[in-house]
Amino acid sequence: MINAAIVGMGWWGKTLVDSVQGKSELIRFTAGHNRTRSKAEAYAKEKGIALHDDLAGILADPKIDAVVYAARHTERTGQIERTAAAGKHVFVEKPFSLDLRGAEQALEAVKRHNVALGVGYQRRFHPSTDELRRRIREGQLGTISQCVGESTAPAGLMLPGESWRTHAEEAPAGGMTALGVHALDAMIEFFGPAAEVYCTNSRRASKVIDDTTTALISHRSGVSSTIVCSMITAVNYRLAVYGTAGCAEVLKPTLETFRFVPTPQARMSGQPTVIEPEVIETKGFDPVRAELEAFARAASGGAAYPNTPEQIRDVVAAFEAIVQSAAAGRPITVK
Repeated sequence: MINAAIVGMGWWGKTLVDSVQGKSELIRFTAGHNRTRSKAEAYAKEKGIALHDDLAGILADPKIDAVVYAARHTERTGQIERTAAAGKHVFVEKPFSLDLRGAEQALEAVKRHNVALGVGYQRRFHPSTDELRRRIREGQLGTISQCVGESTAPAGLMLPGESWRTHAEEAPAGGMTALGVHALDAMIEFFGPAAEVYCTNSRRASKVIDDTTTALISHRSGVSSTIVCSMITAVNYRLAVYGTAGCAEVLKPTLETFRFVPTPQARMSGQPTVIEPEVIETKGFDPVRAELEAFARAASGGAAYPNTPEQIRDVVAAFEAIVQSAAAGRPITVK
């Protein structure tokens, strides 16, 4: 059993704790820290979490094996470096870093101190994503040409202006930071590093954050990807991959639907044959618990966490270029 500390006990930090506390035989939260202690005291007491006044106290506690971070994005690099240097395993919410230099520094620290690293891309762990991954790897989609990721939520209509998540330095390129990075992570995993990106970003209805973001990605492998993010509409998620043998997609906010439509091999009455899609439904799966338990296994000496250092680095490189493109209004070559 891994004893973990949670740093950042806002709504998502609580989601992480709730996914495993009292439910998992692999990981539990025994300690925590929140910027404003009073906002976390009642919750910490309820969950049996001992609150620390600062990160230093957590890192000095020999009973804590790992630290899970759900705090401000701009603090990521320093947190990872300090945690690794303390010999504790580290899990950070996405994005791993807001810039490539910080990502490379953090990855080097993890390697140097030989600790396990997990990154919070929970959609990787859903059975629907596993099905899509398997079919891509086995060549069942044929030659792949394009991928489209759509991620939407109404956060731009609901976030209070004082929230740190509305600050441009914490959430560059609008919906990419909160939503689009999930699709970007999948695209880099499936199709390899990005060569060039072009991003448009605007504010259509939110009073506190850029809310409408579209990114075009050219992968070095030749695949083209598109990410569409909206922060001012209903919650939804879709990741669709198009190949010569058919289209496969993961659907719904819960990712519970996998759908595959094969490419017709014949025409009828001048129109392509309509083929009934294959649909696989997986209800009730918790990908947040799955990612934390995968991290716990890695921290216990088991299978490595599935985000490789190369993938983590390449996602940040593409993300940084997307932010630069949104600001410059032109395509940017990815480092």
